[in-house]
Amino acid sequence: MTSKLNKYIRVFQMITGLVQENKSHLKKLVHSNESYPGLNSENTPMRVFYPKNPINHTLILFPGASPSAEKHPKMNLLAKVLANAGYLVFLPRIPPLKELIISLEIIDWMGHFFQWLQARENVLEDRIVVIGISFGGAMVLKASLRNEFQKHPPKSMLVFGTHYDIETALRFLLAGKLVVNGHERIVQADEWGLIVLFHNYLSRVDVGYDTTTVQKILKLSMKEDSEGIENELENISGREKKLIIQILAGKINEEIERITALFWEECKNEFKNISPKYWCDQITQKVFVMHGVNDTMAPFTESVKLPDGLTDSRLLISYMYEHREIATQRGIFFQIKELLKIFFFLFEFIQYNER
Repeated sequence: MTSKLNKYIRVFQMITGLVQENKSHLKKLVHSNESYPGLNSENTPMRVFYPKNPINHTLILFPGASPSAEKHPKMNLLAKVLANAGYLVFLPRIPPLKELIISLEIIDWMGHFFQWLQARENVLEDRIVVIGISFGGAMVLKASLRNEFQKHPPKSMLVFGTHYDIETALRFLLAGKLVVNGHERIVQADEWGLIVLFHNYLSRVDVGYDTTTVQKILKLSMKEDSEGIENELENISGREKKLIIQILAGKINEEIERITALFWEECKNEFKNISPKYWCDQITQKVFVMHGVNDTMAPFTESVKLPDGLTDSRLLISYMYEHREIATQRGIFFQIKELLKIFFFLFEFIQYNER
């Protein structure tokens, strides 16, 4: 009974920490800037969050695609919340994700980090839990099929805001269309998604004219180099300029649709490799799946489909969560109902992993 009550208290603290991120006790919880040997033995940054009251369980928090990587404020908030609940939390930089590159190299990095961490002195190899956020979530699922994960598998995995089929997720970024219970809904998709899409695939297809400068501007966008973008825009004209302006503004026209159709054709086999739809039935570990209905980067319908292919899973679709955070601008009764759903989901997550 005491153990169960302790878990209830810790879950309550996790939720209050996420909702009230300015709480003083979380501000006092600092991280340690450390590094791990990368794929080529290069020093690769990571942040480690040491709990004040450890429960001897380790949690790996793999980020999504973001230039901020391990420094992302919301990732750090989540890491602090989990460390405050007693977990030893590792937030590693995965270089391709930091560079917003969609490739199977991400899986190499994840497998490598997981294997390296198991050999660390303060980590028990049979008490590791893995969380993957956004695009990193699907990559965690793919990495779990690798030998590095299979020898001593994680207790479970949790994926938040990820995709089931990368092609349908990318198409959502173009049209913002969702099909829910047979009814079509239109959502304003995050414009950042279109930039990432063209950054990854424009160089792979022949669009009929030179796009060298467009690709250069997209790379500058990944680095959030506004001055560099402005300089390049002054030296570009014609079809190239029209194209990059549409991409940066997140506006879809016939030219954008024509070029993305080339992406689907050129990269269909690659898309299968990074789409859980085609291989998630091979995963034997428990997978906790979480998604926010208001997510404008990855449609929540992707996570609704994911459990159909998994052997053992638990799904939570929340009307409070957006892609990066909890939305608190709703009525009190609505918030209570949704927070209770999150509470019992997280309690089951903790209960399962600490058996």
